Amino acid sequence: MKLCLMLLALVSNLAFAVEIEGSEYSQRHNSIIERAITNNCGPFWDLVLVSSEEEVTQVDQGIRDVKYWTVISATRRIDQGVRDMYKVTVVSEYFDTYDHAEKDWGIFSVKSVRCELTNN
Repeated sequence: MKLCLMLLALVSNLAFAVEIEGSEYSQRHNSIIERAITNNCGPFWDLVLVSSEEEVTQVDQGIRDVKYWTVISATRRIDQGVRDMYKVTVVSEYFDTYDHAEKDWGIFSVKSVRCELTNN
């Protein structure tokens, strides 16, 4: 019985541990994007990076802030063979300052998440 409960807990944790496939963003940036997608659109089975753009703003003497536009293809399993495909557009920002919560340099934030059902 304990083994069944442990296996069930493991499988449920693995189902929601989704990474953005093909992303070259830092782990912290990917993590905040994944959380924002889950909070705004619900959980997905697969997240695949389609495109990304960035706009760098030079603030002062080597300090730079970056705005990112990221398009992700997301898959949600409905049933055994039925899947819904979504186009997820995320706008996020990086501020070149110390993040006291993470105890690391650079603050990432997500400004908007838009999910569109495509079924392609």
